Amino acid sequence: MKQMKIQYVICFLEGQHENYSNVKTQVLLMEPLPNINKAFSLIMQQLRQHSNSRNLKVENKVLANTIERGY
Repeated sequence: MKQMKIQYVICFLEGQHENYSNVKTQVLLMEPLPNINKAFSLIMQQLRQHSNSRNLKVENKVLANTIERGY
């Protein structure tokens, strides 16, 4: 049963996009290997951080364009 849970985590991580390679490596280095819920949570945390960073860049560009045009 424990081996099966480990396989679930490994399969889940292998299925993630290469953008998450840092998180995947961190999870695989954890002792003991976290359960699937924790692995999912860490991937989601990285996704939110990436999304927030991207949104901030877009907001900054919009603000810069607005100021540049004198609105």
